[in-house]
Amino acid sequence: MAHALNVHAPGERLARDGIHGVPVGTKRMDAAGGRFTLWPLRNFLSRRQGVEFAYIIKEGCILTGMGKNKKRPVYLNLFKIRLPVGGILSILHRATGAFLVLLLPAALYILQRSLHDPEAYARIAAQAATPVGRVVVLAIVWVFAQHFFSGLRHLLLDVGIGDSKPAARRNAWLAFAASLAVVALTGVCL
Repeated sequence: MAHALNVHAPGERLARDGIHGVPVGTKRMDAAGGRFTLWPLRNFLSRRQGVEFAYIIKEGCILTGMGKNKKRPVYLNLFKIRLPVGGILSILHRATGAFLVLLLPAALYILQRSLHDPEAYARIAAQAATPVGRVVVLAIVWVFAQHFFSGLRHLLLDVGIGDSKPAARRNAWLAFAASLAVVALTGVCL
């Protein structure tokens, strides 16, 4: 459990988390089963891993310590975490955005080649008309549509529209449905 950073006057005694009457001028102290260390402020940033709370106890020094919670996670299996639909949509928004950025040079190259001469355009159109080409086109359309609709949902959340839990869940499902509808319409038109 992380604690807020509290400012204390020099020489003040601490009375928090079972630490009663501990003088702050000592270099190391053990109280209430925790481990506490007094570090100069300049060294605090390089040693803050594992620190659960910190007190500024005098000018230039920080008292840090580990809390009583010893059951911190050691290994986090991301495949066992069950995210809500909004979390999945948010991750997909980032992934589709990264994919679109990586796809941009290839798309610009294909556009440049298709504008070069009519024969090159005919070759690119023939490749897109094959079954594999249609699947690639539908996949790219889904990436665009998914990124667009999930981005629209994020913008609406930013302005306070649909930010209650049921509305956010419904809007996430609507974003998925809208992207699949765009892909279905595109598939019919191909």
